Amino acid sequence: MGMGKIEHLILSILSVFIKKVSKNKLLILNYHRVQDKKDLFFDSDMDHLSFDWQMALISQYLKPLILSDSIKKLENNELAAGSVVVTFDDGYKDNLNDALPILKKRKVPSTFFIATGFLNGGIMWNDIIIESIKSTKKEAIDLSHIGLEQHILGSKNEKLIAIENIIKKAKYQSLSERNQFVAEVNKICEVKLPDDLMMNDRDIQVLHDSGMEIGGHTSNHPILMSEENSVVNKELIEGKQYLEKLLNEKITTFAYPNGKLDKDYNVEHAKLVEKAGFKCAVTTNWGINKKDTDHFQLYRFTPWDKTPIMFMLRLLKLILFNKV
Repeated sequence: MGMGKIEHLILSILSVFIKKVSKNKLLILNYHRVQDKKDLFFDSDMDHLSFDWQMALISQYLKPLILSDSIKKLENNELAAGSVVVTFDDGYKDNLNDALPILKKRKVPSTFFIATGFLNGGIMWNDIIIESIKSTKKEAIDLSHIGLEQHILGSKNEKLIAIENIIKKAKYQSLSERNQFVAEVNKICEVKLPDDLMMNDRDIQVLHDSGMEIGGHTSNHPILMSEENSVVNKELIEGKQYLEKLLNEKITTFAYPNGKLDKDYNVEHAKLVEKAGFKCAVTTNWGINKKDTDHFQLYRFTPWDKTPIMFMLRLLKLILFNKV
């Protein structure tokens, strides 16, 4: 990452402030995809270059750790100032192809939460919707028979609106309802879905062998609040056991699908996660983690700043004021 002397000086000063106020406080960052080339359809997604300078900042100015190690240090009051955990959700192929080389180059160990049901040629439910709408040759689709109106698809913006509306409709359905719903959307769009968006078993092993931590993320990524507890428990255990068999080690960390308290999961689900044998779990609720933070409801933050200085300023603001 090239930078001028003044920018380097400002970043050095900000890192000093971050370390002064972050003793035994833990930042956890949340990513999903890192793409070598910007998706012209979703041009706000994390790209290769942006991820590289963010990891360069973390490597140079902060203390990157995997989640399980950071929690042990937090419990024992041994967490170094400026400690941060980089996490990824779901199990996208670009985590291996694009994120891993950067993480290795920058020496940033990270934690990857894997939804095991989509490995080996599978595709996430939301990507079925995205790929169907993006690639359809139809200029309009009628979804009135599945609870939505007709959508015009003549422009990029119209397709983005359709994707947003359809995902919103599907997200909080039960697994069985959601699977039927997205299959119908794909059928109407008449699009062949890609089979290379997600990692395979060997990819997960490569991540693990590269020093990355692998955590659970259920099997099929249900919204826990939309399921009976029996289904939730099955999803927790199946995903955990799959990864443990694959890697021949205990899986101790977990990420809630979607991850908003009382919208996507609740306190009862946190107890089920603990009962399933996990040692900690991350949410998508923004905040800073301390020793007394519930280790089954850890806070995470998704960075969006476009410059290094603003990136570091926002981390400092989060530590100081517990808000972004």
